[in-house]
Amino acid sequence: MGDSIHLYLVRHAIAEERGPKWPDDTKRPLSTEGKLRMETQVVGLEKLGVEIEEVLTSPLVRTRQTADILAKGLSSRPRVTVFDVPRHAPSSGAVSGRQRRQGRNPAACAAAAETKKRQLANLAERAGQIGRQ
Repeated sequence: MGDSIHLYLVRHAIAEERGPKWPDDTKRPLSTEGKLRMETQVVGLEKLGVEIEEVLTSPLVRTRQTADILAKGLSSRPRVTVFDVPRHAPSSGAVSGRQRRQGRNPAACAAAAETKKRQLANLAERAGQIGRQ
């Protein structure tokens, strides 16, 4: 088993706050701070010698922006592949990440966690397919 895949999971950088300015969450971009911090983290990955062949991302604006920053900052110049992760309708009690951290609405938190788990499984399956190509 000489062939192996190194899979790096990167969560999107800090995004703009949810709210009236961004009624469509799929279009919510990274904040200026988020972009700067991601660029700094990519410099660290480059210094560590991390080489990436491909970056998989969902079509959400903030995830695509994060993927682009990562790809442009690495000397290995990985390709960025956008693939559609099935999104599950949020429950009527959906809460933001900040609200989850503050312990609000545990049922919505459980639903959000389950959705993320399914998305991660989908991503892992896709990564495995790329490794076998």
